[in-house]
Amino acid sequence: MLINEPAAYPLRQWDVGRKYNHMKNDFERIFEFTIELDRLKAILRKTKPSGLDRYENTAEHSWQVSNGASD
Repeated sequence: MLINEPAAYPLRQWDVGRKYNHMKNDFERIFEFTIELDRLKAILRKTKPSGLDRYENTAEHSWQVSNGASD
């Protein structure tokens, strides 16, 4: 049902389709965002995490920055 419609009106087929299309778009956006986050693992930075002999990737760096920002 549309937001402004009273509950007494029957649910029209195009209303149902619109609801599921909106949900599909949400899932697509979440999936695309997750894929983009996964791509960050492939980008290496020029810094090495303390105590490790490898370079940090952008996903690790972003994780550390977001943790610091949340404090």
